[in-house]
Amino acid sequence: MLSIVVARYNEDLEWLNPVKEYVHLYNKGQPLSDEQKNSYAMYKELPNVGREAHTYLKYIIEHYDKLPSVVCFTQGNIDDHYKLNTIVSGTELLISLMNTAVTSTDGYSINFQDSCGQLYIGPYFNTNMEDARFVSFFKSEENYNNKMIPFKEWFENTLNISYPEKYRLSWNGIFAVRGELIRRRSLNFYKRLLKEVDRINAPVEAHFFERAWYYVFQEPESDLDAYYYCHKHPLATYKSLESFRKYHPWSKIYLISDNGYDYSEMAKHFNCNYKKMDTSVNTGFSWFKNLSHEEAFEKYKMFCNNLLSIAEDSSAKYLIKLEDDVCVQGKIMTSKLKGCINGPKINRIPDIIFKLYYTNRNEESPTNVYFSGHGGCIYNREQLIDILNAKEIENKISDIVKYTNFIGGYMIDDIAFSIIATILGYKIEDNPEQMEIETEKNNKSIEKSIILHQYKEHYNKMLPDDLAHLVKIT
Repeated sequence: MLSIVVARYNEDLEWLNPVKEYVHLYNKGQPLSDEQKNSYAMYKELPNVGREAHTYLKYIIEHYDKLPSVVCFTQGNIDDHYKLNTIVSGTELLISLMNTAVTSTDGYSINFQDSCGQLYIGPYFNTNMEDARFVSFFKSEENYNNKMIPFKEWFENTLNISYPEKYRLSWNGIFAVRGELIRRRSLNFYKRLLKEVDRINAPVEAHFFERAWYYVFQEPESDLDAYYYCHKHPLATYKSLESFRKYHPWSKIYLISDNGYDYSEMAKHFNCNYKKMDTSVNTGFSWFKNLSHEEAFEKYKMFCNNLLSIAEDSSAKYLIKLEDDVCVQGKIMTSKLKGCINGPKINRIPDIIFKLYYTNRNEESPTNVYFSGHGGCIYNREQLIDILNAKEIENKISDIVKYTNFIGGYMIDDIAFSIIATILGYKIEDNPEQMEIETEKNNKSIEKSIILHQYKEHYNKMLPDDLAHLVKIT
């Protein structure tokens, strides 16, 4: 199964006649006759914006759930990009590209050049002589945000991957790629990319895409959504959300007011999914340890059900737990995370808990296990869903609540979930990008850390007057 996606303006498409049955034609120029329209597998007229990048992204979005095994993307005229002759026709070239995509190890057929040394790549681009990295700028009148920005910054912020030392460059926007590679990225990712080029006829971003298609289909280094239980520290909540949004403008944030103030306007301000709970279910509050076993069990079960709903709604690979004492100081890269729960491994789970749990189970009790799950920790979303869907989860919640209360009542959502994950065979791994402020006295280490926890600079403070409308005190 294959498709050929053609971005046409007013080009003569006679050269495509041998492969018409596979052509999805997007026309931005003069309409074709009904007979011509019906001769293609699909015909659609689009506004003349965004060059071929707009066309390619429209196809991906419209066909995301039914992509063929291979898709070939081409402009309406390829003679100005390839020197064709009587031996190799345009359609033969496209077939060759698709065959290469099928057989190649990376699933692409783009005619790449590996950049090195001095490189010039077109009228809007210049090159840094030292490392051949693009340093061109958008024209301010053309840029979506009316802001000058270099290609490298656009590349990293838009594609969520680090700019490579050796750049794989495609010049012409004519390539083939396997459908499975396109689905590496979420549908929302492509919808966001479309917004980069849907405003004018020839935005500079369209030229950027022409030189970035290989990386559009790469696995993102930062694939992260966030969830956040807030209560009654409005300035701290604002600052924590602000710090995360600065580096992750497109991530989903699930903001839950846990029987606290009304944060609905703040949710709109930071583009969050919002829910207000009338009964507190966040089991991290200090008073939790004073609840009875039955009360604690019910609250923790509600907490897990809420978390499951969030995890199932998200499409990201990872979920970070934001709290009022979390400060994000840079872009969080997720590509090197290995655990189900990833955070500083500084707090040991008392061995007595596992000994109590494994009594009469004829299994060896683990030792030297650390817990995570507090603010700033990052969960593997699919593994999180597996744990929360486990058949025995309620029995384990009941046992863990009982045992942690038995030894004095720990902050139950931190320690209990780590215990459950360990019992079910999942890993708790260190995240070197996160720092616990109360255990780190080295200011330089704090400055270099991407995620800070126990950052209580804004606790017990109200919002300034110009932001006070974002929270209703209830």
